[in-house]
Amino acid sequence: MKVLILIILAFEQQQLWDSARMAYTKSSELYLSLSDTLHFLDERYQAAGTYLSAMEYKKADSAFSLTIDQYQSEIQKHKLSTFYLEKLTQAVGRQQRFFEAYQVALKAYDSFDDNTPISLKSEVLAGLSSLTRLLGFYNEGLKYAYEYRNYAEDPLTESRALNSIGLMHKRLKNKNEAVLYLKKCLALRRKHAPAWTPYILNNLAELYNKVGPYDSALYWSNK
Repeated sequence: MKVLILIILAFEQQQLWDSARMAYTKSSELYLSLSDTLHFLDERYQAAGTYLSAMEYKKADSAFSLTIDQYQSEIQKHKLSTFYLEKLTQAVGRQQRFFEAYQVALKAYDSFDDNTPISLKSEVLAGLSSLTRLLGFYNEGLKYAYEYRNYAEDPLTESRALNSIGLMHKRLKNKNEAVLYLKKCLALRRKHAPAWTPYILNNLAELYNKVGPYDSALYWSNK
């Protein structure tokens, strides 16, 4: 089994996703033959994840959905529901089926418990923040965006949460709050990810262009 794991890692490093998937599948079958459902489900999860890595979103959707349907009780028993549902959210959302992705993300959110890793909660809340904004559910999305910030474990994640909060306030026409959070986001981006600052500057410029003052819009667009 250790040799197989090393082979899988080598395939992933070279982005040989089909080969990695075959190895994960073989590994999952071995674990199933040993009645080790925890590691079986982990390997199935990894195998399905290779479709996401390869940007084959429809296949990822099918693979995660199939395992969830076939092994729902085992997934719940081993507390893997959030893991599977978060990846399924990504697969469905990448196909631009936003409302379906939102429904899956809500199930992932409802599956949180005290043992759910903070990083996983953060990913689910990031998805909910984006999806609610795309769907126009701004008040609901604001709740998820604030919660997303609470689970931020690094400055870049916090900046994403601040941007989401700012954009949600922008959609709700809460100018002062939108400016406040977008500027906080901008400060973090400039310090930790300067290459990403133009996007935030554009958000500020668009905000001022819509609600004024217009000299501020010109200022931020040229910043």
